[in-house]
Amino acid sequence: MSSVWENYPADLILKQILVPGGAFRASHGSQHSKNRFLFILNVTPVQDAVLMVATSTTQFEHNRSKWPSTVLVDIAPCDYASLKEPSLINCEFIEKWDKQRDLIEKINAQRVQPLEPLPENVLTRIRDAVRQCRRLSSFEKRMILGDES
Repeated sequence: MSSVWENYPADLILKQILVPGGAFRASHGSQHSKNRFLFILNVTPVQDAVLMVATSTTQFEHNRSKWPSTVLVDIAPCDYASLKEPSLINCEFIEKWDKQRDLIEKINAQRVQPLEPLPENVLTRIRDAVRQCRRLSSFEKRMILGDES
């Protein structure tokens, strides 16, 4: 079954995703057959060669038992309509993606489904949590927070 987005030109998908809070689903091969919701957190993703990417999870108890609430961001479907169930972002596990290898090649292979960007209020909550992270370097935080860091 084909989806409408699979017929979008790659440059149009990239333009939609490469914004602060840009959102997409991506398949990650056989080990991660479940599509994941991913969010670009960079302030300037078009200019950046490395993307700071957050992943949503539904593993609330696992994350809450191991991490302080200051680095966890709850997102409900009423906050972000693309989600069908309550989810959480653990800002201690933001990934660094090489834009060319990790995003553009997935787009060209039709393994990325673009979504509406995160609303500004959700992005603000994520940035607040990023400020509390211990695992991110000051450089990585600047990529997400810009001059606010």
